[in-house]
Amino acid sequence: MEFASFVSVLAILIALGALWLASDALRRLDAHSQSIVNAHVKPVRTEVDKISDKLHSLQKAVASIDKLEKNADERFSAYGETLEALKADVSLINKDLEALDQSIPGRYRTKVATPPAKAKDTPSIQ
Repeated sequence: MEFASFVSVLAILIALGALWLASDALRRLDAHSQSIVNAHVKPVRTEVDKISDKLHSLQKAVASIDKLEKNADERFSAYGETLEALKADVSLINKDLEALDQSIPGRYRTKVATPPAKAKDTPSIQ
């Protein structure tokens, strides 16, 4: 029975040693593969960061352009309303002038002289 106990204790020690060696080898392999991955991933990560920064600045620019466009649309609509109001005022003035023109009796009207037509300048061949 002592021999069986000795063999079982020895088997447990060998198994624990094998686990320790396997975990140490795995740790070394993981550290080595992590260094390789970091060497290859670091340049990609820096490029992704640069692209992200550029994208962020472009998003800010697009937001400012959208704001400017909104302001321009508001001003154009305000100008359109002002233009319509001015057209209505001009139309009223035109109607008032027509009414005033119609109210002038014919005997007080004078004939508007038209300017004589200008002679066309024709180039001469010299």
